[in-house]
Amino acid sequence: MTEPLNEPEQAGFEESLEELYEQAPCGYVSTRPDGTFARVNQTFLTWTGYGRAELLGARRFQDLLTGGGRIFYETHMLPLLSLQGRVQELAFEIVCQDGRRLPVFLNSVQKRDPAGAAVLIRTTIVDASERRAYEREIQAARRAAEEALQVRDHFMSRAAHELRTPLTALMGNIELLQRRAARDQAFPARDLGTLQRAIDQVNRLSAIVHSLLDVSRIQSGQLVVELAPLDLCALIRRIVAEYQAALVDRQVVLDCAPPSALIRGDALRLEQAFLNLLHNASHYSAPPAPISVAIRALAGQVCVDIADQGIGIPASAIPHLFQRFYRADNALAQRIGGLGIGLYMARQIIDLHGGSIAVASSERQGSTFTVCLPAAPPA
Repeated sequence: MTEPLNEPEQAGFEESLEELYEQAPCGYVSTRPDGTFARVNQTFLTWTGYGRAELLGARRFQDLLTGGGRIFYETHMLPLLSLQGRVQELAFEIVCQDGRRLPVFLNSVQKRDPAGAAVLIRTTIVDASERRAYEREIQAARRAAEEALQVRDHFMSRAAHELRTPLTALMGNIELLQRRAARDQAFPARDLGTLQRAIDQVNRLSAIVHSLLDVSRIQSGQLVVELAPLDLCALIRRIVAEYQAALVDRQVVLDCAPPSALIRGDALRLEQAFLNLLHNASHYSAPPAPISVAIRALAGQVCVDIADQGIGIPASAIPHLFQRFYRADNALAQRIGGLGIGLYMARQIIDLHGGSIAVASSERQGSTFTVCLPAAPPA
């Protein structure tokens, strides 16, 4: 238990209210209703470089503000004080005695007499220099990040455009060699397989280039969809059949409850979106686990569920999943490849159709992506 202070010790700890007022870590100012200084503490004088005699009864508080600050003080702060009796966290710049500008925050309270007339304004002043410097650093960092993103986007767009021409030429030459080799009976079958693998890789590169070009179009607002009457069930059946033909180690199970599901959509762009989702399901789950695709007709909507039994998505990653170039930590940890633009593209395409896309997932149990599109109105 702490012993109480004896009299000599207590005397050493005593501080007068005047000392606390004068040496406070913030400025204290009292002004008359017209702004004339009535009292000011030493902290404020030290910050601004003014002498007490220069201010008390001689100048108004608003005289120490910048031009814009004086206007704001007269047209906003004083009316707010009159209406509310107090104001908080108002930002100003005080012009110091040597011309420096000191950024501050003001908190003011208006004191009234028994009749309700204003007699005094008491203001607490907080030095905002460090906060302003921090805000400027944040703004500079944000501008630098935005400029870096613009440079990156411009580079990717230019690179994608430049790659498209040589890839087209390369594909044409490989296909020409493939046709010649097919006619040459002496051409080794092993080399025919090599040519096919080369074609597959060029197709993969072309798909990446087209995806990067689409990202560039989205950023510039140039990606458009051409809406026309479309049977979503028929489109999904065709997409699943073609995708299944390329799979040798698993099944895509399709459940299309309604015989047809009419929407207004762009078949080419929707095919791109659903292929991205199917590829995502295949990419993040291991064979022979099946992929499930189900189509449901709801009130005014047609919804498509694409489910896998893969690694799942951490809860912390779900809010960021549809951002461009985003990769979840568990995908990076398992070194699963990808650029992080497939889901981003799917989201943008679905948004352009006035639809929505959502995900439900648990780690190590799989994920279900649900796309809902507006049903076409009855003819």
